[in-house]
Amino acid sequence: MRHSVIAILLLSFFSVGCQTNQLRAYERVQVGMDKHVVLEIMGSPIASSRWQSLDRWRYRFYQDDQLFVKEVHFKGGKAVYVGDEVKAATAAEEEDAHNDATNKELEAASLAKKEAAKQSLPIFEESVKGEKKIRHVPKFEEIR
Repeated sequence: MRHSVIAILLLSFFSVGCQTNQLRAYERVQVGMDKHVVLEIMGSPIASSRWQSLDRWRYRFYQDDQLFVKEVHFKGGKAVYVGDEVKAATAAEEEDAHNDATNKELEAASLAKKEAAKQSLPIFEESVKGEKKIRHVPKFEEIR
């Protein structure tokens, strides 16, 4: 029983020590570093995703009972952002609704443009129908 209590205390001590070391390690990560260098320093991220054409790695660790969520963003294999977790300004559902509304407006404008073109074609055809006169003849100079 006594040994298990000591083992639990040692485990908790080492896990806290690792978390603190992880925060110190994160502070060494800099913009411009290659992915493999970040992996050597930090290890594997808790989550990775693709967001706005960037590879986004997320790290989570605690120090003094405070949660830290940090990110490293990569473009072309190089770190372009190192810092706190980036959250979207709007929710995905809200962004989707906005995009749907914009798409419907664009589609309606496109259909209106096509309809206007269809209606103007007969007017144009009528204006040129039966005309046999030449509207423009280029002037040529004789070559000497």
